[in-house]
This record gives sequence, C-alpha cells and structure tokens, in this order.
Amino acid sequence: MTLARAHRAWASTARFAGAGCIVLSVGFLVADSRAARGAVPPLSSVDIGVVDVGALVGEQEAEGELRFTNATGTDWQVTNVSKECGCTTILGASDTVHAGEPFVLRVGIDSHGQAPERLERKVFATVEPAHAVLVARVRALLLPAFVAEPPALTRELDSRQTEFECRALLAWPAESAAPSVLDDAGLELTFEHEEIRDAVTRTCELRARGRFPSNERAFEGTVRLAVAAQGDVPGQELEIRVALRKRPPFVTVPSRLVVIGAAGDLDGPVEAQLRVHAAPEDWSGLCASLVPAGLGVARMDVDRGQIELRLDRAVLTRTADARLRIQHVDGRFSEVPIASLILPER
Repeated sequence: MTLARAHRAWASTARFAGAGCIVLSVGFLVADSRAARGAVPPLSSVDIGVVDVGALVGEQEAEGELRFTNATGTDWQVTNVSKECGCTTILGASDTVHAGEPFVLRVGIDSHGQAPERLERKVFATVEPAHAVLVARVRALLLPAFVAEPPALTRELDSRQTEFECRALLAWPAESAAPSVLDDAGLELTFEHEEIRDAVTRTCELRARGRFPSNERAFEGTVRLAVAAQGDVPGQELEIRVALRKRPPFVTVPSRLVVIGAAGDLDGPVEAQLRVHAAPEDWSGLCASLVPAGLGVARMDVDRGQIELRLDRAVLTRTADARLRIQHVDGRFSEVPIASLILPER
C-alpha cells in the first residue's frame, strides 16, 4: 500500500470508527476495533518539518539536521528509515526515541548530476508502536556555477602583431546581476550584451581586447570576474587564464647568401646551406623555393633545420633579384636575397 493510500485509509478510519478509534495528540493511530480482531491498521503519515540546506552552486554537497519531539507519552522504536531520491543520504537517525525527547535526523544532499532547480525530496522514518511514518522534507536551491567556455584564453600572434582579441562565453545564475571585472590583468575587457537567458542561467560573450608590446614575446595573466550575491543566491568569482605568445619570425642564417668565386670556379652548379630558425611546429608547414623559377632547387632538411640549395651558375650570374622564399601554409613567408660575386681571373 502506498503512503498516500495508507494516509487516506487512516483518515477514513478516524472519521468512521467512532469510540473505537484512539488518536494521540500528534495524530498517530494506535489501535481500533479492527486491530483487536487481528487486522493490521494502516500507517499514518506525519510531516515533521523541513531540512533546508540553502543554495548549492555547481556540484556541491551539504548536510542538515532536523529534530522532532515525541509528545505522545510513549517511547518509539524506529524500525526503518528510507529516502525517495539517490541525491539524498541518510547520515544518521535515532533508533529509540523516549517520550518527550526529540527524534533526530541528519541528512546530506549531493547536487552532482542534478539540473538547476528548487529541489525538494522526502525522507521517511517508520516508528512503532505508534505505527506511523515520519516524513521529513529536504530542500535545496541548486544553482549553476559561474563558468567560462573555454576556461582559458590562448592566442598565438604573428611576430609583428601588436593588437589581439580573445573571446569566451560566460554563464551564471539567472538570479544574479551581470558579471563585473575585479582584475583585468592589464587587458581591455568588454562584454557583448546579447544575452541568452532561461529560467536558471544567463549567458553572454566576453571579449578581451588589448595591445601586445612589440618588445615582448609572451604574456600570461589571470582575469578575475565576479557575480554579486542577490537574495538567497550567493556571490561567485571566476578566474580565466589568458596566455599570449608571439610566433618567432622566420630567421635565416645568413640573411643574405653571397656566392664568391672566380669565373672559372663557377662553371657548374653551386651548393650552399642556410640555417632556418622557426618554431618547431612551423617546420611541418614550411616549404622553400627559389625565385625566379629555374634558378635552381631548394630542399628542406627538417631534421637539421636547414635548407640545402643547388644553384645554377649560369642563371645566377645574370639574375640581379635572385632570392630564396620560405613560405608557410598559412601564407606567411620570408625571403633571403642571393647574390654572386665573380672575381676576375688571375
């Protein structure tokens, strides 16, 4: 028999049993004429109050305690304690409650995996000989955490770039005011005002704009934001890490290749090597070519971080603007001029 049906059956018995019904001061049915004939009376349901653990932000846990005095004049034995939801935990309950003493119930609540809501769950304790169920209600306000997606802002800038912009999507409880900046880490922060709002969450876009000093290669800082407490919604703070890095430029050593030799020494192809300094992740996207086409061939040696050249002397001597172009797949490139110095024959 369900608790509701038992309660209705008890109420009906209390209404029609007349002198055969004994009801205690707290509403417990002790016996009636059917009990005397061997029938089991229905359980009565008694609401003993609320355990309110307050607001839980994100995935938090909380504990609470409830006391209910046994005013029946009869000692109770607690025969069973149960709950209706896995998010509640029974941390402790009295086994024996003497007349005039309190029944003590300690419960915990875990918001992990729970959607934001005003949550209420029930805990039941069966007591004898009162043949009653004590019903405690556990309440909590489950709120979304103040979060940013992504939680860290990272940008890689070109070696000559001085201005940057980073973006993150912020979400915070609907009951709270818009976030404020506690520390912008030296960046210029602006909020986009196109908010998306539902019953429990507000979201909007945060943009961080700033200038990167031309003489610095990297920057790391922490932006601190906060939403203020409002009513029973606690305030929250949020930290977003910002990391900026400039890609090293393509540096070729030497920066100008000069082929020196006597005319007789340059009858055939000339071989040379240039060392290229670049970020390790850039090498997979680099290619080398000689301009104008037909000047010779260039081969990347990724293992040694250099370019091997094989130049055609006849083309080289009559080309004034010969150069080696090193190009990345994203369009960045650098060029190294190539010149020849022909010494007169002795």
